[in-house]
Amino acid sequence: MNRTRDQLYLASLVIVAMLALIVSGCDTTHSGPPVIVDQPVNQTASVGESTVFGVNVHGKPPLQYQWRKNGQDLYAATFPNYSTGAVTAADNGATYDVVITNSLGSVTSKPAKLNVKIPPAPPPPPKKEQKKKPAKRKHRK
Repeated sequence: MNRTRDQLYLASLVIVAMLALIVSGCDTTHSGPPVIVDQPVNQTASVGESTVFGVNVHGKPPLQYQWRKNGQDLYAATFPNYSTGAVTAADNGATYDVVITNSLGSVTSKPAKLNVKIPPAPPPPPKKEQKKKPAKRKHRK
């Protein structure tokens, strides 16, 4: 049986469309409550650097995100990724997590720890050696 090139092209389009329908029918990633696929991971940064925490979530849109530092909501941290900005020594050991919510529920990520590399303190300046004053001589008369 001879098929023309157009017929083969049309048949391949139909097969691709059918496969797409099958795959999309099996896709449950966007139909339920939020489910965390990839948790935030611990980060390390030096003083003055910034770092990014991220999460990968499946669930029915729209998904709302709220990042927290040590359990306290962070202002305007409402995206799948959160950038810390320049870290300080006081940030060492802080934990970050995110609460993800949609119309069907919410889930909280595991906390991720921020490790801040603190540079060693500079050595003290060298002590200046004091010159000994020459002893005063008594003049004899």
